Amino acid sequence: MRQPCLETDEPAPLNWYGETKLRGERVIQSSKCRHVILRTSWVFGPRRDNFVLTMRRLFTEQEEVRVVDDQFGAPTSAPFVAQMTRMIVERPGTEGLFHLTAAGHTSRFGLASRLLELDRRHEVICRRLIPVSTAEMTRPARRPAWSVLSCEKFERTFGVKMTPWEDQLSEVLASLP
Repeated sequence: MRQPCLETDEPAPLNWYGETKLRGERVIQSSKCRHVILRTSWVFGPRRDNFVLTMRRLFTEQEEVRVVDDQFGAPTSAPFVAQMTRMIVERPGTEGLFHLTAAGHTSRFGLASRLLELDRRHEVICRRLIPVSTAEMTRPARRPAWSVLSCEKFERTFGVKMTPWEDQLSEVLASLP
């Protein structure tokens, strides 16, 4: 089984979005200013376009929904990222590069499956989730098959434990109409 990526691992962006994020990190780091860089992944929340809200919408529009089952990451809620960011800002002297994601990991299909189990607050017509490979789906940008990040450095530095992605998903769903 693959190991979560460390902050010290050499990034290898697969698309322009990832490349520009990495360029931004390097500009900040080379400036020698005090900084905190947070790498996160699969961020979802109660607003804006994101995977969870898209799936939720599709579950009300389609009886069958195809979801990629060979991309793995740690779904992380925007409210959790905001809470951890506030903690960092309120702690003087913090500097560096940190990974910040939910605990655990899953595939996009696993996330969609859990969402479908939990989300019964609106008219769901989806009766079947269909796992598919990345190769079967046409997307404008390539995505990594493995984007699981180790948050051990963050946990050691700040004395916190990452909340499991399933709990973060439940919290966001509880905030939605």
